[in-house]
Amino acid sequence: MGFAKVEIERFDGKGDFSLWRKRMKAVLVQMKIAKALEGDKGFPTTMSDADKAEALEMAYSTLILHLSDKVLREVSSETTAAGIWLKLESLYITKSLANKVYLKGKLHGFKISEDRPISESLDEFNKLIIDLANIEVKYEEMVP
Repeated sequence: MGFAKVEIERFDGKGDFSLWRKRMKAVLVQMKIAKALEGDKGFPTTMSDADKAEALEMAYSTLILHLSDKVLREVSSETTAAGIWLKLESLYITKSLANKVYLKGKLHGFKISEDRPISESLDEFNKLIIDLANIEVKYEEMVP
């Protein structure tokens, strides 16, 4: 069974990292190399060293090809797909207390604007929820 070739935009540091990350992981899953994001420990022990090396190299190059020049410079010192993945998460998913407070405040102050389509407001609301989930804020923490 084959898979459809999917083109995703290069991540440039300005777009929605959480959505790019989800799409990129889906691409790696389709290519059967997503385990490379966990390093060599992610692969089954029955897999040959040559197959592991090939999968790790393929995942690394796939990530590199889906980053803009600016972002690539930020992760250029990383030599593995797992290293790139962790570095990108540390750069673009801020788990600081200030960010948590900011996102929670933004959610609590969220209002639907009458001068734009409801779908845009819902998209903005969903983005807030996803951003909070990405920094591991649970719903119970948001309820007073």
